[in-house]
Amino acid sequence: MDIHTEIEFKSMLTKEEYKRILDAFPFTTYRQKNEYLDTVDHQFSQQKKGCRIRTKNSNFELTIKTPISQDETEERNWSLTAEQYKQFLLTRDLSYIDPLFSQPLLTIGTVVTVRSEGSYKSGVLMVDHSIYEFHEDYEVEFEVTDSRLGREEFESFLHEFELPYRPAEKKLVRMKTSGKH
Repeated sequence: MDIHTEIEFKSMLTKEEYKRILDAFPFTTYRQKNEYLDTVDHQFSQQKKGCRIRTKNSNFELTIKTPISQDETEERNWSLTAEQYKQFLLTRDLSYIDPLFSQPLLTIGTVVTVRSEGSYKSGVLMVDHSIYEFHEDYEVEFEVTDSRLGREEFESFLHEFELPYRPAEKKLVRMKTSGKH
């Protein structure tokens, strides 16, 4: 298991802004699927934790995210083999991974994201096109190791590209609210 603090700044984008940023950087682009999970009695949601299995390039990563502050999250990650993932789909059991997963886990939704990422100043800039069950959206994320410097650089980026700041909820929250119209 890997435990680290994730510091990121994000803002929602229009489709046109998304395309403009894509054209401005030499990004690496890939597709990932986030399968969001919770217990039958919604333990993760009640504790304000996010749980997901991310599939990217035939790799599987189980993650628990716990908010620390507005821009910081504790992230715990476990790599899963393809066989472990297949077994999970059959049994819904990951209790052998960590006591956090002592109950069966249900899929509460899935988000497919086309992510383009590259270096920018002191961090990693990511632009996402995310597809939910009932809608799609676009966002920019800036992941850094220093909160103060990262905020300054992100604000500078928004200014440079003449982008308004639009608060961006986490994808899990957007996924949960995407069907509620």
